[in-house]
Amino acid sequence: MLYRAHHALAATTPGTGAREDAAGRWQRAFTDIDAHRVLQASDAGKGLLHPAAAKVIATLNPARNPGSPQPAKRGLCLSVT
Repeated sequence: MLYRAHHALAATTPGTGAREDAAGRWQRAFTDIDAHRVLQASDAGKGLLHPAAAKVIATLNPARNPGSPQPAKRGLCLSVT
């Protein structure tokens, strides 16, 4: 989903309606990814995920990284041990 949205965004001309549509799809892709992250974090809290997966999900929690100016990169700023 994200790759298709990125490809569509890259293939459009700035300032056109097609570009606005593609930008909307790009944003919806991130919104969907974040919704799944929230669901997985809930499962991790209930002990329904493998411990390693729960640890990775915890690193993606924005509340854990309040100083990051770019929410999409917050998970990349931390090392997983």
